[in-house]
This record gives sequence, structure tokens and C-alpha cells, in this order.
Amino acid sequence: MKSTLSEFEQIEDGSLQKKDRRFDKIELEVFSDEIMPVTLSTDNSRWLYIGTLFVPIESKNTCLSMLNNLRCKENRVWYNKRLECPNKCEFHDKNNTEIHYKTLHKSNERLRIAKDWINYLNRFAARKSPSIYINILGLNLSNMDLASFGDTKNKNTNTIYNRFYRTVLTSGFNYF
Repeated sequence: MKSTLSEFEQIEDGSLQKKDRRFDKIELEVFSDEIMPVTLSTDNSRWLYIGTLFVPIESKNTCLSMLNNLRCKENRVWYNKRLECPNKCEFHDKNNTEIHYKTLHKSNERLRIAKDWINYLNRFAARKSPSIYINILGLNLSNMDLASFGDTKNKNTNTIYNRFYRTVLTSGFNYF
């Protein structure tokens, strides 16, 4: 592994030492979504999911551009309007839509786009990219003592959500 001179700093005795980058400032945008408690039909267990995407501000435009380019099935170059596309591939009007898990069907383009996005994001996560961090946390509420969180009616999961959301945020901040 090669080091460049910019990775070192001169100390009092005149020698060089590697810079400590642990405390460099980094600005992040955090995108979060949750699926409030759902009951699985297979075993009647109740689950709460929290998904969070951490993107450094400096990487946001590149990441967004790559995700948008994956909307174009044929050329992998995204244009907001079909008429702007020099390839006239006809995917831009059709694929310029919100992607939501409830609207994904195996026969439509939304599913293909979602799969491409997951593969793209997974490649980043697999190589521990400093450009992006994803955390998806699933909580099996059926295995938890909800009263420990102040939930005596087994209905209100706000306290549980807030407690574990803080954990998700902390893990993302610690990643960078």
C-alpha cells in the first residue's frame, strides 16, 4: 500500500508521522424510512424495520447520478425527459417514477430498477466504500419484552423505534 506525502504531517522533532484522520470533519446526509410493525403470516411474529442510508455530501451527486443512470435499461445514461435522450430508447418516461416496495411487481420495470439499485448499493457496501453506508435493522417485536420499553398495551412501538433508531444512527456515524 503506497502512501503520499499529503498523508503525513511534520511533528516537533522534524520527523514525519502519518496523519490521524479519525477526527476529520465529514458532512453526511441521512435518509431513513421505516416499516411500522407488520405481522408475518408464516408464524404471526411482529416485525419493525428501520432502513437508513448515509451518504457523505461530497459523494451525493455521484451516487444520485449512478442511481438515476440505472433507470435507463438500455444505455445506462439517464435523462429526465424522453426528448432529451440522444438514443431515443423510450425508457425515460416509463421509468421516471417513484420506486416503492408496495408497488414492485415481478413483471414491471420498477422491480428491475429496484434490483439494479440494490446490486449497485451492495457493491459499495461489499467493498466498504467511504461513499455510502446502508443499515437495515429488523426487530422481532414478538421476542421482546415490550413492557421494558414502557409499552404496556403491546401496541405503541414509538419508544422502541426511537431507541433502536438512535442505535442505527450511531452505527452509521461510527462507520465514517
